[in-house]
Amino acid sequence: EAGGTMVIFMGLKKIGELIPKLYSYYPEDTPIAIVYRAGYPDETIIKGKLNNILKMIKEKGEKENWLGLIYVGQCLE
Repeated sequence: EAGGTMVIFMGLKKIGELIPKLYSYYPEDTPIAIVYRAGYPDETIIKGKLNNILKMIKEKGEKENWLGLIYVGQCLE
């Protein structure tokens, strides 16, 4: 309710299940950022909204499914 930010560590493996669950707590246009290999030289960031991030991940073709962070919240605006 307060517009809090959520950070999920190592949630990439189940991101397809996680995103629909987030709709219970955040509007579909809530900003989300997926940070692959955070802190490593080949770090990659994909930014979108809850309603389009799965499509963006698929289009990017990112294969990492372990080492990453998921940020959700209006602070990403």
